[in-house]
Amino acid sequence: MDKSLLKENRIHGDIMFPMEVYSMRYTHPNSSLDCHWHDELEFLYVTEGSATFQIETDSYQLSKGEGLFVNSGEVHAAFSSGSAPWGYYAVVFSADMLQGNSCDRIVSKYLEPLTKKKYLIPQHINGETDWQKRLLNKLEEMIEIYGTKHFTYELRVKACLYEMISELISHSKPRTADRGLSAHLYKTERFKKVLSFIQNNYSRKISLSELAQVANLSEGHFCRFFKQMANKSPVDYINYYKVNRAAKLLLESDMRIIDAAMEVGFDNFSYFTNIFKQYMHCTPSEYRKKDESLS
Repeated sequence: MDKSLLKENRIHGDIMFPMEVYSMRYTHPNSSLDCHWHDELEFLYVTEGSATFQIETDSYQLSKGEGLFVNSGEVHAAFSSGSAPWGYYAVVFSADMLQGNSCDRIVSKYLEPLTKKKYLIPQHINGETDWQKRLLNKLEEMIEIYGTKHFTYELRVKACLYEMISELISHSKPRTADRGLSAHLYKTERFKKVLSFIQNNYSRKISLSELAQVANLSEGHFCRFFKQMANKSPVDYINYYKVNRAAKLLLESDMRIIDAAMEVGFDNFSYFTNIFKQYMHCTPSEYRKKDESLS
């Protein structure tokens, strides 16, 4: 299975300290973080506005001050909830950072079961309970420490991560339905395969039968499966993905709008404009001008 486009192709930190903190901000209507996955674990912390975050088949509405935990290998995405700007911090780190080079009790009792999905982890951290407030406070503290890069910051960041992971595991339940977990992982891998195919072929016309074949399902079953996993129909997702790729070209290059449309697979300019407006709530030219006015 070719996951090269779906799997995030980025090195987070370095081999000696494999973590990074990213600050993200979106100002355009209907902006999104594309479906992707990575081997690292991740904490997300909303700093502005609100957005819908999706992990596998679960959706969470997050507002400023709320957080989310994403486990290793989980497909996740985010979508704006309206026209207002929104932003978040993403803390991405390798489990190796916590387990070191030896297999001790911390690794065997806590970290391995965590990354192997043997815990039912509470992923949405909204601050409604004392332990969630402690975790969010620790997350804020860790982001601040990481930003200063003062001497010993690595020790303090690692201490914060241990406390946060401890809070999560302490308030998790063991996963007992192994058959259910196996079925869930199988669906996830199938979904990754379909998304990789779309992201590798979006610049040409993709038929529903092709996608169903990739998933090894009938067209009817495939449509229901995809809607469950992506919260969109296959056609809707493909158009949404193409528009986002076109929007990226409009912001990052001086490419003509009609060339950007053709680059992402639209051969009818009028149709492209209508679809773009449907998702971005403005025409391609208005979208580009809006970005110029913000810069």
